[in-house]
Amino acid sequence: MPDTHSTATPAIPRRALVTGAAGFIGSHLAQTLAQAGTTVIGVDRRDPTRDQTAAANLAPLHGLPGYLHITADLLNCAIDPLLFDADAIFHLAGIPGVRPSWGPQFSEYVNANILATQRLLDAATRMRVPRLVVASSSSV
Repeated sequence: MPDTHSTATPAIPRRALVTGAAGFIGSHLAQTLAQAGTTVIGVDRRDPTRDQTAAANLAPLHGLPGYLHITADLLNCAIDPLLFDADAIFHLAGIPGVRPSWGPQFSEYVNANILATQRLLDAATRMRVPRLVVASSSSV
């Protein structure tokens, strides 16, 4: 007998946060979700007014109903408001590559890939977001 009181989240979230939204994968994910009817909050520390790649990736999202872009760094921005009423988080933000994980960029790498992720996880727990998808790469 099917459970009529299921707490499972729907396949397509009603409201989602996409971190790393100005990246290639993040922008395409945000666009696909918004076109499917999801309200999407996209966050990325790269400012599309100063970063041509971010601007190009975000161009298809301009004027798309249900998409809101926020330029912010997860390391020090207020995360809880980004998660208000969210059904899902798609965490794609971070510094890619193995080389910056050691050497002169080590602290920036740790801040962006570890500490910012920990802040996001803590906020997701506080805000009781039922679904978290963490996309990663060989860099981890």
